[in-house]
Amino acid sequence: MFLYCISDSVNRCKFGYSIDPHARLRSLQTGNSVTLSLVHLVSVDPQRIREYERILHREIGSHRRLKGEWFSIDSATAKDLLSWFEIHYL
Repeated sequence: MFLYCISDSVNRCKFGYSIDPHARLRSLQTGNSVTLSLVHLVSVDPQRIREYERILHREIGSHRRLKGEWFSIDSATAKDLLSWFEIHYL
């Protein structure tokens, strides 16, 4: 199981979890006119994936949340944040 970050190249990123982030990217791309890319992913214990996702969303900050799991954040910062999360929580 993985936590992932997918970017739309317009300073918007989706943080979520999936067994197969590449398949998730393809499914999101189908309904999106902007090219999406997988920015970063982190392997996580499947038993704690929902807990980690909640913590990650809290660390990103509600002031950056656009809608659902999409946040106003550039891909470089998102990658750094997910790497930081991995060091501090995993």
